[in-house]
Amino acid sequence: MSTLEQLELNLQKLEAEERAMYNQRKAEAEEAQKTLESQRKMYTEISEKEKRILSIKDVKFYKSEYQELAKKYAQAKKVLEADMKKQEEIINVFEAIK
Repeated sequence: MSTLEQLELNLQKLEAEERAMYNQRKAEAEEAQKTLESQRKMYTEISEKEKRILSIKDVKFYKSEYQELAKKYAQAKKVLEADMKKQEEIINVFEAIK
């Protein structure tokens, strides 16, 4: 009888841990979704500015400065893309366990 009770306690503990892990992953996914939305907006803004700079960089007096600025925008996009990918992975992990 005590073995059965112990097994039941182990099952209850495991189920409680499972619920806690699910809730943690859900909270992480919700936060990742919010972060991803703001990052997408930022990415759009950066892309638009980069496109504008690239279209005018050859007709301005400070060509080298515009080219350098365009490179910085491109680098910022790469960093943002990597972080967006991490947020998407967090969301995908939660979707897989849902």
